[in-house]
Amino acid sequence: MKLHFLSGNEHKIREFTAILSEYDIVVHKLALPEIQSLDPKEVIAAKLLAAHEQGVPEPAIVEDTSFWVGETGFPGPLFKFMYARLGRAGIVRFARAFNATTGAAECHIGLLAKGETWFVSGKVTGKIVDARGENGFAFDPIFQPDGYTKTFGEMPEEEKNKISHRRLALMQLRDLLKEKL
Repeated sequence: MKLHFLSGNEHKIREFTAILSEYDIVVHKLALPEIQSLDPKEVIAAKLLAAHEQGVPEPAIVEDTSFWVGETGFPGPLFKFMYARLGRAGIVRFARAFNATTGAAECHIGLLAKGETWFVSGKVTGKIVDARGENGFAFDPIFQPDGYTKTFGEMPEEEKNKISHRRLALMQLRDLLKEKL
């Protein structure tokens, strides 16, 4: 079955295709509007609608990653904008300013198929630490998942892909695809 994945992020594309290797993944690198919302479902739904209007066939999939600092309720889906402005060290300083030592990485996926939209998600909690490791991207070097001594940035891609928030969401997506399609 062909799945139409909308992303321009090479890291996400590589993780997505590695984890869902049994599917024929067609990547669409479109310039889609990214609305500003703390609700990832709103962000994803807007992207799916825009992709549909641009002629992307179903089933279409959009992924959005949130990163939560402690109990601040922020930045969540706005992480990429905060990261672009502050970088990893700035995110760590932000966490420390709020005495936040914990964080959560959350992957949300929207599936548009048969004219309906479904959502799944996966979440991994952990610690926010000074940057360690050169692997991964974005928050990977500053996020140490609970139960591990390494950050995502210190883990080889194969190891991260076994425990990541994206893997958890993609396993739910796999189940959803079997159920709905």
